[in-house]
Amino acid sequence: MENKNEHINFLESGLLSPFKKWSAKWSLWPCHFITSCCGVELAHAFASGYDGERLGTLNMGISRQSNYIIIEGTITRKMARALQFVWGQMPDPKFVNVIGACGERGGIFWNSYNITHPSDIVPVDFFIPGCPVTPESILRGVRATQDKISGIDRKTIEFKKVELPFEKQLEERMVPTSPKLFAPTPAIKVDVKSEVDWDHGRELEKKLKKELDGLYKSITITGTNSIAIRTTQENLMEVARKLRDQMKMDHVKSVNVIEVP
Repeated sequence: MENKNEHINFLESGLLSPFKKWSAKWSLWPCHFITSCCGVELAHAFASGYDGERLGTLNMGISRQSNYIIIEGTITRKMARALQFVWGQMPDPKFVNVIGACGERGGIFWNSYNITHPSDIVPVDFFIPGCPVTPESILRGVRATQDKISGIDRKTIEFKKVELPFEKQLEERMVPTSPKLFAPTPAIKVDVKSEVDWDHGRELEKKLKKELDGLYKSITITGTNSIAIRTTQENLMEVARKLRDQMKMDHVKSVNVIEVP
């Protein structure tokens, strides 16, 4: 695998170095290598809200016209060959960002037999952690790459070591106390009456009330071609038999079971 600073060295060489840096910095055209769910965050980052293109990053779907690849997810052994192929098609100088926990160390698939690390396949400039990554972090990775091109040392995240006091409470893993206030369970209503122009439905409602007399709590027209029958657990089977045998109904569209205290 080539040296990840090879392209930076190219930009810093020669009399035209300032112009090469300037053009590369504001012309990062990413090719998206999407293998996992972090890819959806790119749409957010480059939509009108965050407007990632204001940084000069114009999304390209063709590797031969890209100089910046964003690896968006887990790289399996099968996809490693595709990644290397796409990387080889990109013109120099080119740069790599890896986003998400899956791209960095495999994420939840870290111990799978077929997982590889992108840094073993192509020279990675920056890792952007997250599960999923945020649009801000994606743009932070773009800015970090631009700063690297300009010769500024940057990191997308900084870690610091802190001493956490070990207490007995941490070992016992105390259960949190119950809330002092309880919100009442909201009423669920599936038989709300609707005033619709449905003459056949009103006739059918009267017939149902006659045939199911004593077996239902309510029979309500909830919309055109929709009648809700509310019954009890004990009468459910008998209601179904009467609908089948006496009303000659042979198709069940929906049965809702609601038990809310």
